[in-house]
Amino acid sequence: ALPLAAQQKKVAKTDQEKLGARQFNEAIKAYSAGNHEQCIPLFIAADSLIGATGLIDRVKLRFALGNSYLETGKPAQALELFQWVSAQDSAYPFIHIQLAESAQAAGKRPEAGAYYQNALNGAKPADQATILGRTGELEFKAGRIKSALKALNGAIEITPASNYYLMRGQVYDRLAQRADHAQDAKYDVEAAIHSKE
Repeated sequence: ALPLAAQQKKVAKTDQEKLGARQFNEAIKAYSAGNHEQCIPLFIAADSLIGATGLIDRVKLRFALGNSYLETGKPAQALELFQWVSAQDSAYPFIHIQLAESAQAAGKRPEAGAYYQNALNGAKPADQATILGRTGELEFKAGRIKSALKALNGAIEITPASNYYLMRGQVYDRLAQRADHAQDAKYDVEAAIHSKE
């Protein structure tokens, strides 16, 4: 989980603001301790009570809430919050990666691929291998073997990690299965060529 600074922009004055500030501070404690289930209702309450008042940084609050949703297996809710954060600040740190991760977890592969591409465009070299690896995984699952190989080869060039080699091996295995299948006497090679298989 990414850190969230507990910074209030102004002092709470009304009872509603004081309650919202308490909810926010409790949410941050739970978030910092990794208690994502516990902090979700607290962040929601704080957002409802003081999110629009300027008392807190609402972008940070909603980003943290999105992370908590993602950590607790609620990617659709996370995606909605990350889209809101991106609309407010498209350069917010890690926003494109979190958009991609939540879209992928929600089963929205085309959107995830686009978000990973956006993340890659502005990523530091240290993060590029991870993004390329995730892109390769998405492309492989979508059956786009050449794109998967390209992404995985790029990840390996940056960071020759065993998991990237393993994924690339799975891609090559899929290619080998196609070649084995094509050697079957009953296989319609002409139809496969026509369908670009």
